[in-house]
Amino acid sequence: MTKTHEMTTKKALRKLAFYDFFSKHTDSSPVRLVHYVGANAPNAKDVSLSEVCEEVENCIDEGFYVDWCRRSEQLTILVQEPDGPIPPWDTVFAEQPLVDVDALLREAHARGELDYY
Repeated sequence: MTKTHEMTTKKALRKLAFYDFFSKHTDSSPVRLVHYVGANAPNAKDVSLSEVCEEVENCIDEGFYVDWCRRSEQLTILVQEPDGPIPPWDTVFAEQPLVDVDALLREAHARGELDYY
């Protein structure tokens, strides 16, 4: 099996896993898509049920890490850049950044490592 074929097979299996999971999502509430770019604060948006499969499919096709979790009646989809750190679900649900850059800068300033902040 070539590397390209292996990658295509993995993407297809991931899509099938999502479709199987999503087919059991019977709530009509929007799906929350939380997209991380590195460790920064995520971009998050509600995605209608009619758009969610296409959104997930596009993210998988582009090589992003995609995972999903249902908490109560809310379905949340996590998207992260390839090779980026994978946040814990509590962080995803709170839509928090993986790293608090402002806190790091304040601490560096307090230690005298930065002249400004």
